[in-house]
Amino acid sequence: MRKVLLGGLVTLAEMLAQAPNFEKSFSVVTGVTILGSEHKIGHAKIFVECYDSSSPRKSIEPNTVTIDAATFDVIITFFVAQTGTCILAGQGGGPAGITSTSVVTVNANTTAEQNLTSLTIPAEALDSAGRFTQVWGAGVYSIGSQTPTLTFRVKLCTVSGCGSGTVITLAQWATTATTKSATNMPWKIVLWIGTVTTGASGTVEAHGVSIVTLGTVPGANSPVYNDTVSAPSPGINLTAQLFLQFTVATSTSSSSNAISQRHAAMHFVN
Repeated sequence: MRKVLLGGLVTLAEMLAQAPNFEKSFSVVTGVTILGSEHKIGHAKIFVECYDSSSPRKSIEPNTVTIDAATFDVIITFFVAQTGTCILAGQGGGPAGITSTSVVTVNANTTAEQNLTSLTIPAEALDSAGRFTQVWGAGVYSIGSQTPTLTFRVKLCTVSGCGSGTVITLAQWATTATTKSATNMPWKIVLWIGTVTTGASGTVEAHGVSIVTLGTVPGANSPVYNDTVSAPSPGINLTAQLFLQFTVATSTSSSSNAISQRHAAMHFVN
């Protein structure tokens, strides 16, 4: 069965990987409005089903169902006044994924931390207790005649670039010594972010790994580094737009050092 909604075409089968449903009860009304800020599904591909208050419950066929493509507000109208419950389910269970394939390269003639790729996170995308979000980052690096260590970080910030506002380091990984004359050696990060508490001072906890090739042959000598996180993050405003920032630093500086990020992505699992 399919229902055509203003926000998209969704099947019942596509709802199987969803987050817990959102329900709203109503009493003797000809219309129900559920704000996007209330259901927090985070996108417009929403399945809507309404039932009356009898036992067993019977399905109510709405007169109209509209979903605002920008605010995700859901407006349901009935032919006559009804009492019951409407249930919303979002395809994939969370906001739409965020990706970047724009290549960012920093020439590490410094030991200072440098910004790689940044992803913009819509307001309230992380503001759901128990939400899990997968983060992916990958790229390559080249080293001159030195053998520096590399330190990768993933940060969550209230200001783009993480130069001001609230800045939280979600996780970091430091390698052992690289190999001189390494060229285009791969690195990647896989990180899971779990929302612990919500709101203007919400908290998250992140865990993940970094895999970095330390030799001169891609894939060979590629140790896995674990994070050292042992507690939820400090508070950050999860109701506002946020920014996910990848960074890198080298232990020694050289104009021959270059680190590139080629992929970045966030996937909201529920």
